Amino acid sequence: MKKTIRLMALLMIAMITAICMVSCGVEDKVKGDWTTKTVNGKTPAELAAASGVPEYTIAINYTITADEMKATNMLADGTESSSSMKVKMKNNGFECMNGDEVVMSVLYNESDETLSFSVNGTNGKQEYVLKKGKTDLNALKDAAQGGEQQPAEGGEQQPAEGGEQQPAEGGEEQPAEGGEEQPAEGGEEAAE
Repeated sequence: MKKTIRLMALLMIAMITAICMVSCGVEDKVKGDWTTKTVNGKTPAELAAASGVPEYTIAINYTITADEMKATNMLADGTESSSSMKVKMKNNGFECMNGDEVVMSVLYNESDETLSFSVNGTNGKQEYVLKKGKTDLNALKDAAQGGEQQPAEGGEQQPAEGGEQQPAEGGEEQPAEGGEEQPAEGGEEAAE
């Protein structure tokens, strides 16, 4: 009888150790920076194009620690917004918690090293897949704005150095405000 009890105790310890090793292994794999790979099977760029909104409003960065998931996105006006939830690690991912209530489960897919979860949004169920890394939301915002010069503080646009309009790269003629053509650098018309 003593041998049976010892054997059962050893098996229990082995099972607990195995569960801890699996759970800890997943925890180490999910901790860090993640970003949106797809929403309902579409990349943020594809979804933005289909929706007519800038990509920077769809891409979301996530930072996951042992006890928290922080989501950071950019609003349409270009300001960053973030929120966080407590997490409870599981052997196949983690659960996001609101107090003692499970808000959603996030699953880790070891074969393609992604995280996935679903949320019910205003347009129905949204399936998110995340990949390791971080999206540069400011670069997406700048690209969406076409690299336009932003107004300086106070709302006024600042002139180029020297107070004059600068020619485009390569000295090509550029239409000025009002549609008039301006000569290239040096005062001469650029040869075509």
